[in-house]
Amino acid sequence: MSATTSMQGMRPTHALESLREKLRRLAELRETLVIPLLMDEASVIDRYLVSEIYDNVREALRERPECDIDVIIHSGGGDADAAYHIAIILQNLCRGKLSMVIPRYAKSAATLLACGGDVIVMGLPSELGPVDPQVQDPTSGRWVSVSSIDNALRYLSTLNRSPLLEELCKRIPVLEIGDYQRLRDHIKDLLTGLLTRRMFRDDPEGEEKAKSIAASLVERYSYHGRAITKSEAESLGLKVEQWDDEAWKLVWEAYRIFEQAVLVEGVR
Repeated sequence: MSATTSMQGMRPTHALESLREKLRRLAELRETLVIPLLMDEASVIDRYLVSEIYDNVREALRERPECDIDVIIHSGGGDADAAYHIAIILQNLCRGKLSMVIPRYAKSAATLLACGGDVIVMGLPSELGPVDPQVQDPTSGRWVSVSSIDNALRYLSTLNRSPLLEELCKRIPVLEIGDYQRLRDHIKDLLTGLLTRRMFRDDPEGEEKAKSIAASLVERYSYHGRAITKSEAESLGLKVEQWDDEAWKLVWEAYRIFEQAVLVEGVR
């Protein structure tokens, strides 16, 4: 049983029908509810997606409320609190096993969402990413990693009064700097909560493991775009599964249809 939840950027085409057929076959093979959360480059996880996920999943579970759920995620991220809320909804609605499947990438807030599962399913092409918070530069409109701001502040603190320091203070009001650290702590709390609720709920050391993983995802990496591969995700302590060839082949073929139709050819 598959539910069409979010395949952003796709309109009714032959490609869309082919993608749905792959997901239907995957649901039959695994006897699960398959939820596609496939987002194009222009789309982000936001509060509106929370309502869509809630409505679609609740409706799809009416027939089989006890079934396992496979969520196929492809996303560059978005609002961390919206991702957290979606994960909480899935955790509460899923009475069986909740698997977060990453055919290609789930970055930033999408990594946070993936941490809401009992397991994360990955293959060789899959990658997660750091979950360090982003803030918007009021001058350029670009999103900048809080880690980058910290590094800049540490460097500039070694200088005497300088044009660089004055410019940074214009861009980042001093009173907001403390908020950035609180934001980082907030993201760690969200990750720890999600990991503790499902992935490590039966582990006596689950809370400590969750805190360690959260700290690594938020603070370890110097570059926001860093690829966290399957083996590295395992080394962080996340519970990662690799599906058998038949199931993974269907996931990968479904993703490639989406990639060619939306990400490459730009179907709108």
